[in-house]
Amino acid sequence: MSAQSSSTPSSSAPTSVDLLELRVQRLTEALSAADRALSAQQREVDELVTSRERARDAVSRLVASLPVPIVTTGADGAVELCNAAASSLLAVPAPALVSTPVHAFVVAEDRPLARSLLSRAGREGTAAARLRLQPREGSVREVHAAVSAWPTAQGDPRLVVVLAPAEPVDAAEPVDAEEPPTRAPGGGVEAGALRSLARLVELAVGGSSGHQLLGALAAAATASVPGASSASASTGDPAQPADSAADSAQAQAVDGAQWAADEGPASSAHSTGRPVWSSDLSADDRWPRLARRASGLDAGSAVAVPLRDGERVVGVVSTYGPSGGQPEVERAVAFAEAASAVLGAARRTADLAAEVENLKLAMQSRAAIEQAKGAVASRLDCTVEEAFGAMVVMSQDRNVKVRDIGLLLAASPGDRSLDEPLRAALERAQQRTAARPKA
Repeated sequence: MSAQSSSTPSSSAPTSVDLLELRVQRLTEALSAADRALSAQQREVDELVTSRERARDAVSRLVASLPVPIVTTGADGAVELCNAAASSLLAVPAPALVSTPVHAFVVAEDRPLARSLLSRAGREGTAAARLRLQPREGSVREVHAAVSAWPTAQGDPRLVVVLAPAEPVDAAEPVDAEEPPTRAPGGGVEAGALRSLARLVELAVGGSSGHQLLGALAAAATASVPGASSASASTGDPAQPADSAADSAQAQAVDGAQWAADEGPASSAHSTGRPVWSSDLSADDRWPRLARRASGLDAGSAVAVPLRDGERVVGVVSTYGPSGGQPEVERAVAFAEAASAVLGAARRTADLAAEVENLKLAMQSRAAIEQAKGAVASRLDCTVEEAFGAMVVMSQDRNVKVRDIGLLLAASPGDRSLDEPLRAALERAQQRTAARPKA
């Protein structure tokens, strides 16, 4: 009898069937965890795709909002986006322009120059030339073309092409100058203004910092508003700006005088939401404190126009010129509208970049946590859910993020120094689970 008793398996000892079932259970749990992680990663990939689509939409809104004809192209010159002004200039519906080489609308004699212009912008960052365009309908149009390039993550640059129309010309007339004159005959758009506007679009879609963008905006204002000798741009209330930039010491001096006097066209434009101008700051009785300070300044005339995000005033752009000059208010307002669109697109691009970066960090954190959960489950002989519970308890005890614990464990899988603290945390997590009332 004793021999038979000794050969009977103990009821408390696990059988091979029990061990197999336990292994199958753990494998099922691991596969379930992997499936959840894969689903989470797929959701994040979908979110990244959505973010990129939003970024493209932001660029599209920026191009559409600008008042001059603009197209964006790839390095080969094929149109990717265009605005209503460009569609009207070329007499082609905007959807039909997509994928069409922009030089297809250039008269045959000028096409080598157009190709050279795109190539030079890709190499040097910016280029300008006079070209003759042949719209699908109507007569030949001469334009001042400015091209600016911005790099992309894929390596190939994207080109912003600004096409500012001049007067119609005869197709037989030669065009051999690569640089337009400082001021085109008949009041045409200046080459500097075109390059500045292209540069603004480049900075906005390229994710440049706010201060760098404000500096470029000030320079573009001086180039775009006739009679302006300097300019500045600021965000927030000019009395306490969040950020500001000027393109010269002259503009800095006038801004400083307004700040010291606590009055002036910039503050008035910001508070009223309307353009404010003066032909002589030193004799303007609306701002007597500024008038006393402005008497010794080089710049006497000023135009200040609000920058907007929708209906909300977010800043001011100011242009300055000599005393007694007639401020070009309409041009300043038109420029401010374009600048507002640029700043809005830049803000959206920055927000999307931050969102993408946060998603990347979240993916890295989740991968590390999932890897750490598996390692802890194997070390402590528990389920992955229990392992995660132990990591949560440890993070609370040590005031450390679960993500950081996961990164530490994933980075040093052979380090067993945390096994005992994790085991103690596991016991506490199991006790908490057992103490919870059953549903």
